Amino acid sequence: MRLLRTLIMGAVMLIPGLLLAMLIWHIAGQPVSEPLESLICNGIPLLSVTLGILFGWKTGEAYAVQIDSNVGKETKEDVKNATIVQNITYNIQDSAISGDLNPTLNLKDK
Repeated sequence: MRLLRTLIMGAVMLIPGLLLAMLIWHIAGQPVSEPLESLICNGIPLLSVTLGILFGWKTGEAYAVQIDSNVGKETKEDVKNATIVQNITYNIQDSAISGDLNPTLNLKDK
């Protein structure tokens, strides 16, 4: 989530960078010489996108995933104090009683 937020902020910062570059280019007299034109038309938007990415990354710490080093490591004390919940369901309708419950009763009949 932090990376996506950072990339979106960097992309959105392209718009003000382009507008600022166009404004500075007009103020500078619409230069056509190579170093000045490249710096204005390419440098300002790239700087704007870079600053947007840096700002997005620095302010996106709340969305970062923090990995705990103690995850999955249980101590003996944790296991000893753990509460165990056991659910038992009896279905009486499916049960059947077969045979004698008291085997001595059948011995008397013979």
